[in-house]
Formats: sequence, C-alpha cells, structure tokens
Amino acid sequence: MTQALARPSLRNSWAYQYRMQVTAVVMGAAWGYVALSRPWLDPGSAADWLIDGLAWATFLGGAILRLWATLWIAGRKKQTLVDDGPYRATRNPLYLGTFAMGIGLTLFLKSLVVVAGLGIVVALYLWFVVPAEERYMRSRFDADYDNYCGRVPRWFPRLSLLRRDEVLHQAADRSALYRECRRMACWLCLAGLAEMTCHLRGSAWWIW
Repeated sequence: MTQALARPSLRNSWAYQYRMQVTAVVMGAAWGYVALSRPWLDPGSAADWLIDGLAWATFLGGAILRLWATLWIAGRKKQTLVDDGPYRATRNPLYLGTFAMGIGLTLFLKSLVVVAGLGIVVALYLWFVVPAEERYMRSRFDADYDNYCGRVPRWFPRLSLLRRDEVLHQAADRSALYRECRRMACWLCLAGLAEMTCHLRGSAWWIW
C-alpha cells in the first residue's frame, strides 16, 4: 500500500499535463507570425519546391513511424513493458515520429520563428515530459525498465537491435490504432494548411 502511494504519478507533472496546450500556444503563435509576414523564398522557385519535397519526406516518415509504433504499443502500454518492434531500437518512437512531423511542418512554413517555436516545444519534451514518463515507468517496472534503458537508446534508434520478424504486428487494441489514424488525418490537414499558408502569403493581395 505504501509503495503504491509513493509511486510517481504523471498527474503531478505540469509539463505532461499541459504539454498539448503549451504546444498549441507556441506553435499557433509562430504560425500566426508566418501568416502575417512576407515569404523569404519566392513561391514556385526551385528552392521552394526542394524544401517542400524535403518537408513531405520528413513529415510522411514521421507519420509512418508513429503508425508503426502504435501497432506495437496499442493495448499493451498499461499491461506490460513494450520492448519489441520499434521499441527494440528506441525507447520513444512515437515522440520521434511526432518530432519528424513537426520538422516537416517547419519546413513547409519556411520560417526561423517556427524553428524557434519547435525548439521550445522539443525542449519541453526532452527536459520535462519524457523524464516524468521515465520516472513513472521505472516505478512500475523497476529493474526491468532499468535493464531496458541500459540496452535501448532513449532517442537515436540503434537499428542493429531490430528484428526482421517484428516488422508488422497485429494491434492488441484496434480502437487505439483507429484513433491514431484519425490523428494522422488531422496532421495531414495541418500539412495542407501549411502549404496553403505559404501559397497565400506569397500572393500580392494577401494581407498587404
């Protein structure tokens, strides 16, 4: 009983509780600045197309990584320590996928202000959100989690740890997978909106 009461709770972490709100405020403010400022690249130029292509590659790569991680962790997160599939190579594939999609949006918007905003959000996760989650996981799984941390890097994937027979996996909770697919649809809408924002801000009649 005493051990259960002493277990760290994610509800006690302000960063974890308000991570989505902070992200929305910071990135929303940066996005608003972009919409009201002039583009630094000529829309339709070769450089513009090149950056957009890189943006789509980064964005879609992050989306695929998130969906892959969801296949393995959906329905299992609260029951066991997930250490297979993409979680065999990195402890945070979901966050890595999210960061990649965030970088993709930053490339779409082509603004140093958005880069700064994304940096603030990433710092929030690196310094507060993820450490809070790790304290919680360590309190639940004890030595098993310490062993897992010892062999699997927190961020940069160690691809040599992956196994060929763990590429695909049937999700234990299909409803969680469907929810993730809906999130991906919303992210795709954001990517389209970012493209539209840059197109409109390059128009002679936009704002000015």
